[in-house]
Formats: sequence, C-alpha cells, structure tokens
Amino acid sequence: SNAYLTPLHSQGFAPHYDDVDVFILQLEGYKRWRVYAPPNKMETLPRESSRDYTEKEVEEDMGCELIMDLMIGPGDVLYLPRGWIHQADTVARPAHMVKVPSSGSGGKGMSGSKDS
Repeated sequence: SNAYLTPLHSQGFAPHYDDVDVFILQLEGYKRWRVYAPPNKMETLPRESSRDYTEKEVEEDMGCELIMDLMIGPGDVLYLPRGWIHQADTVARPAHMVKVPSSGSGGKGMSGSKDS
C-alpha cells in the first residue's frame, strides 16, 4: 500500500488508469474524484498503467464517459477498477489517503505507480 498527502487545492496526478484494482481509504480531508469508463475494450484490463492524460484528452479526444463525480471524506472507501481513468483534487483542506492494491496483484506496479 502507499500513503499520499495532497496539499489543499491541488491534484496528486493527472488523469490516468492503473494496472491493478485499487481501494482508496480517505483518512482526512476531502477529495473530489472523477472516474471515467475505460477508453476502449483493449484497455479494460491493462497490464501496464497508462501515461498521464490531460482532461481535454479524456473528455473530448478519447470520448471517455464520466461515470462518477463524487466527494469522499474521512473514513470513506472508493474502489477503482483496473483500467478505469481517474483523477482527484483536494477540497476544503489538505487530504491524506492510503492506496491499497487488490489481493493477487502482489504489489506489481505499485512502486512508482500513480495516485490521483
């Protein structure tokens, strides 16, 4: 697992998808998460994490459907399926979260992987 502290009014990483299923446990602060459907069927279960995208690429160029736009706070858990593009921004105050890969991933891809 990885832990991240994201300053107020900032974004940890650009929109991207991971090569593992991820559970986000929000410890403190609040984050606005936007989750998009995979860009195409070939990337539904990717073996590698994506490059960083721009918001314009995701929403306009790739035509990814926005599936969720939600706020999470202390104690909330968010599941992010492998291959689903996501991004998050802190709101109200700095945010601290833990990112836990699903079992069976063996931590593959977590070293140096991206957080949102």
